[in-house]
Amino acid sequence: MYVAIRKYADKGALIDGLVPPVRDGFVPLLRRAVGFKGYCVFASEDGHAVSVTMFEDRPTTYHASRQPGPRVGGVQFEGPAAQPAGGHPR
Repeated sequence: MYVAIRKYADKGALIDGLVPPVRDGFVPLLRRAVGFKGYCVFASEDGHAVSVTMFEDRPTTYHASRQPGPRVGGVQFEGPAAQPAGGHPR
């Protein structure tokens, strides 16, 4: 299993408003992707929103993380506008 971890700087305060549309709109889109295993988003202690997306293999994870996602509450999910928390894929 491979994961993509993203940090959305200074968006942690928005988490309560982000969860319903992400859960009801974005996650169902992710579930259609081949190899999708799971997704979560949460507020970090230092005020950022953090997402974790899990896929079966590395190529699928990388490809999915390069696709633009929805813009919810001023946050662009999973697309190039998101900052990789751990740097570039290896």
